Amino acid sequence: MRGNITRRGKSSWRLKFDVGFDEHGRRRTRNATVKGKRADAEAELARLLNEYHRGTLLDPSNVTVGEYLRSWLDSKTGVTNVTRERYAEIIDNRINPVLGGLELQKLKPKQVHDWLSGLTKSGGLRYGQGLSARTVRHCYRALWGALKQAVKLEMLSRNVADAVTPPRLKIDEVEILTPDQIRAAREALKEHRLYPLMSLGLATGCRMGELLALRWSDDR
Repeated sequence: MRGNITRRGKSSWRLKFDVGFDEHGRRRTRNATVKGKRADAEAELARLLNEYHRGTLLDPSNVTVGEYLRSWLDSKTGVTNVTRERYAEIIDNRINPVLGGLELQKLKPKQVHDWLSGLTKSGGLRYGQGLSARTVRHCYRALWGALKQAVKLEMLSRNVADAVTPPRLKIDEVEILTPDQIRAAREALKEHRLYPLMSLGLATGCRMGELLALRWSDDR
């Protein structure tokens, strides 16, 4: 299996690699674009070739949104297990029930728009309560990021999610605890099992998701 890398810009690379032959015996090739250093391009080419040899490289001509999203998540690197689980939950419960069965290359901005509207109104096909603007934006960012990668891999000519605007966040005034309130909260929970978590949150300002993602090894 062959592949090559050519420079397209100062930090952009074009990948080209063989993916067998068509029914007429003509060699088939795939292209992808990678931004970064040449080492990043080499790593991406190696990953794509490995997927081809394993039989997991998707054919962009007939792959569905759901199939592509699963492949995208499986190949995603540099994310924590908590983040990966969150992406999986969004894909399985928020995106795929509505968009998962559609062909990736036939996905339209109107379908993405209607999907977002459905999340805002009812949370999706399986739910009866609308989601907050913040949660809907998380779902949108997951789909947008996956489609952006599909464009880089030249599975799509454009990211159709770019044409859709997610709901704006409502800026609510945040009430800041006074020193006396902080001392009272610490005293009230002093013997509670959640005291260390609460105390760390008050001292650092970390969000709940960040606190719950901490591990003992993080104290190094």
